[in-house]
Amino acid sequence: MRRCLLVIAHTVCAARALGRMQEPPARGSLWRFGYDSPVNVNDSYTDCGGTERLWHLNGGNCGMCGDAFDLPVPRPHEIGGVYGQGLITRRYEPGQYIDVELNFTGQLGGYFQFSVCKIEDYPVDRKRAVKQIKCRSRRPLDTEETGEPLYSITVPRNYYKLRVKLPRRYQCHWCVLVWEYWTGSPCGLDQDCNVPQGQLKSCADIMILNNHVEGKYSLALTTTTTTTESDEPLKFSERKTEDVNVNGIDFYAKYLV
Repeated sequence: MRRCLLVIAHTVCAARALGRMQEPPARGSLWRFGYDSPVNVNDSYTDCGGTERLWHLNGGNCGMCGDAFDLPVPRPHEIGGVYGQGLITRRYEPGQYIDVELNFTGQLGGYFQFSVCKIEDYPVDRKRAVKQIKCRSRRPLDTEETGEPLYSITVPRNYYKLRVKLPRRYQCHWCVLVWEYWTGSPCGLDQDCNVPQGQLKSCADIMILNNHVEGKYSLALTTTTTTTESDEPLKFSERKTEDVNVNGIDFYAKYLV
């Protein structure tokens, strides 16, 4: 999505990079994969509220999972927010290579990375947290393709399937896998229009435990059919949906979930 204004032979563009993490499924996309979670047809818009809001209103600050920084707490994708229901969908082992899948509906080159952090102060009811829950011990994750955390986009694609390596001797009953994407030039891959860099983020709830360790939480179960083909909501006869307009996503940039 791009809007351009021609000013004395100089083109100024305002573009939005749109996309989502679908493996493991991000909080706002859980409904697409059959989990009992509110429908969010704007789950590709976890871009800090857009570039103008990110830089002009919030001074470059963005929620850890992509919500606009100025939204009230709990923000939509925080624990206790509309989509932050504490549904843990994947269990992995320390040191394991895991599959991650990204789906872009709008992309501007640039680079992205993954990281993981631990949620330590568990609320009694994960769906109704009344305070910000801290996510600590954050670690960047190397991708198998690059051998380092940063993955530079040389040939833009709509779909990426990568493998990232979890840290050794790193266990958690509840972790957050964070995907962060920084755009290249907002005016396109081969242009420079002096517009600030855009961001896009997603968070997924996982656990990382050795095989013999019993988890404190059960993995969430799917209850409906999966869809990733369309940006339109599934028409479940028994599902109660919510009309929510999300302009960003949440988390403080380093520590808050």
